[in-house]
This record gives sequence, C-alpha cells and structure tokens, in this order.
Amino acid sequence: MKKFNLINFFLILGLISACASAKNIKGNGNVVAEKRNVSNFEKVVVDGSFKVFIEHSKNETLEIEAEENILPHIISEVRGDVLRIYTENNVQTTETIKVRIGSDEVDYVELNGSGKIEIDNFQNDRLSVEMNGSGKIYANGKTKDFDVEINGSGKVESQNLKAENVDVEINGSGKVEISSERSINSDINGSGKIIYHGNPTNISNSVNGSGKIVKGS
Repeated sequence: MKKFNLINFFLILGLISACASAKNIKGNGNVVAEKRNVSNFEKVVVDGSFKVFIEHSKNETLEIEAEENILPHIISEVRGDVLRIYTENNVQTTETIKVRIGSDEVDYVELNGSGKIEIDNFQNDRLSVEMNGSGKIYANGKTKDFDVEINGSGKVESQNLKAENVDVEINGSGKVEISSERSINSDINGSGKIIYHGNPTNISNSVNGSGKIVKGS
C-alpha cells in the first residue's frame, strides 16, 4: 500500500510540474509582424485583450504584430463566415498584440474581454457590434442600419459612424455614443448610458434601472 501511494505521489508531482511548465509562455519582448492568409469571412470575433484595426479594403488581409515567441500561440481561424482570433491559455504577453484586418464584407464584430477594436471607414449597409466585458469599440464611416449590444461595462464610441437606423441594447453599465438620422430603438437594463447625435425622427427607449439616453452636444 505504501509503495502504491508513493508511486501515485510521484505521478501527481510530475503532472503538476508538467502543468506548471506549460502554464505560461512569457513574451520575449521582440515584436515582429506576420501576415496570414484569410478569405471568405464576413464576421470577426475577438477573444482577449488585443488591439484590433478593421479597415475597409477590397482585399481580405490579416496581419498580426506580437512578440516573436507569442505569435505561434495566437490562433486565427475562419469557420463558416466567421474569422475568430484568440490566444492559447498559456500565453503571458509583455507587449500589446496588434491585429490589422482588411475587408469590405465585414458586417458583424464581436469583442469578448478587455480589448480594443477600431473600425475605420465602414461602408456597408449594415453593421452589428457585440461587446461582452469591459472592452472598447470605435467606429467611423457610413451605414444604413447599426446594431449595438453591450453585456457588461464596455464602451462603443460610434458618433462618427453616420447611420440611419440604430438599435442599442445595454445589459449592465455600458456606454454607447451613436449618430442617427432616422430612428433609435434602445433597451437599457441597468445603469447604461446612450448619447446620441443627429436628428432622428423617431426615438423608442425602454429602461429597467437607472440607465438613460441623452442628446449629445
């Protein structure tokens, strides 16, 4: 029995040591850029604390800037029409990971975590953004329909995205700044805040909590 327990002890000790050694891959500080092939995506999902730039481009492109030993552990995959970007669990960076995406087909952007996304010169008929966490999304350009959903304390600054119809849902303490020339439909659950610009002819607002919608200066 003692021999059996001793064997088990060393097996467990070895397993713990292996897990500890695989737990963290720390960035070496040497930042490099890598271009990756991507195609046929319309949606972008980002998990983590990346800084992402999405630019209007006829060509579908992806470039990742990160520490050299971290790059192999940054996953970018297209499944269906979704480009998803995330890191493996055992990554510890010392420099911000930057991602540059080029496309003229993107109509949905999702950020999970505390990262930042900048959507520059958007030119499609519809854009939907979803934020889960405390991240930030910035957007400029022009669209007909703009949908925003925040779950948490995130922020969406899109006052420079000229939209006709805007739908906003905030669950939590998130903040959204928008521009609309036709209609705003909003649903706030919690202490969220919506600041709108433009002169919409129709505003429909539902609030459960201390949230509010106000006109920007």
